[in-house]
Amino acid sequence: AHRGLKPQIQRYDEQINSTRDFWVWDLSVQPPKCVKIPFILVAVNPGNCIFVEKDAWEKTVSQNDINTVNVYLNEKTPEGSINSGSGIYCNDISTFGEPPDIDKNKKTYFLYYKMGTYMGYGFDGYFNAFDQIPDDVAYSQYKQHSNESDILYMNCAKNDISEDYMLSVLAHEFQHLIHYRYDPDELNWLNESLSEAAMIINGYYTDTEHVKKYTQMPEYPLVASGRISYGACLLFGTYIYERFGEMFLRKLVENKDKSIESFSTTFKALNINMDFRTLMKMWASQNLLHPLAMSMEIDSDYKYRLIDFQKFKINHHFSGQDTEYTGTIKPFAVQYISVDPDLAPFKVAVSESIKNGTQVSRALDVADTNETDIKKGDVHIVNNLSDLDREAIKEVLISEKIAKKTAENSVSVQFAGISRKEKFIHVADMTYSSPDQGKWDEIYLIVINFHNEAVECKISLQK
Repeated sequence: AHRGLKPQIQRYDEQINSTRDFWVWDLSVQPPKCVKIPFILVAVNPGNCIFVEKDAWEKTVSQNDINTVNVYLNEKTPEGSINSGSGIYCNDISTFGEPPDIDKNKKTYFLYYKMGTYMGYGFDGYFNAFDQIPDDVAYSQYKQHSNESDILYMNCAKNDISEDYMLSVLAHEFQHLIHYRYDPDELNWLNESLSEAAMIINGYYTDTEHVKKYTQMPEYPLVASGRISYGACLLFGTYIYERFGEMFLRKLVENKDKSIESFSTTFKALNINMDFRTLMKMWASQNLLHPLAMSMEIDSDYKYRLIDFQKFKINHHFSGQDTEYTGTIKPFAVQYISVDPDLAPFKVAVSESIKNGTQVSRALDVADTNETDIKKGDVHIVNNLSDLDREAIKEVLISEKIAKKTAENSVSVQFAGISRKEKFIHVADMTYSSPDQGKWDEIYLIVINFHNEAVECKISLQK
């Protein structure tokens, strides 16, 4: 409601070693408490300035630390970045867009201070949206304070600010600031996905522990309104960057639509024949298959170029002793199921139960590969966008209206077959024919819940 209100512009003397007081959050208490502390200006650049808390300067933070930060912020980034001859500041701007300039000084401020810890938990950095409105409004409406400037806050007490991890946080948080200028209300999961991508774009693959955690919990949702998985966000942000490039990321940032709808309009604006459902299915397949393709040493479209990670956890294995699996799948979450190759050929019967009582049952066969000419190193993708046979659904559902809704939001099942001997990977939606018996060394089912709520999904193998 106050986004259109502009702070009064105040001019400050940007002289090295000058002192200025800023409002910051004391994060040793929750909710955070606003405190005003003095900072020293330690670096001035054409587009940004670096400040350090006065009490931390030449104690927690040295001149050598600032020299290193300044180089990677403004002059260069590691090999593998989008432009190693450019710093984080320019790389993020060229990819995501210009930052806001609420105080009309054409400068972004990076403030390093001791944020404090809460119940043993430390913090890396943050962007405070209250800085984008007048201080009197921030206080009268929210009991917060505004510095009325374009600022990112970085912790100088948790980690060495000149090491790769904290440099990657600079790239991450700067995307948030840029994103706020174009689309301040974007959902957290997409905003965080782009900030994780910003780290990779600048050559920093430092959130490996988050990715490792996600590989062990693939059932954690990507699209979430509350708590998110940073590992899922990193993989997704990296995937869309590698597949579509930086222009796609910029259009997503500029897009005023929210969440999944942002992809629909961005695909349309860039004339990309894709929808979010197909995109997520391809991403989930690549997450499973990347480590397998790496182990097979093949040149595969299912391999990430900029990152590597361990195999994903398999949620269930069909060994032949059991032919049925029931699991609860969260909204926009993935489960991976392995199947003993000796069980091929087979059909898959899927039964979905959601909270409103609607139940959908359907039988799907594995996509036919008889017409596929198998060559070493080949990757074949078959995407049948309609996972449901509408006529078959009519026999189960009450009305065409429910059938249409279910077709759009259903649980998706894909087949992935791997032939190590032939160095071949085949991925297909479940359709209506069977695979050759004995062709596959490994078989997987990739299950995704596209409903907006959790689904109890029963999957049965049938001959």
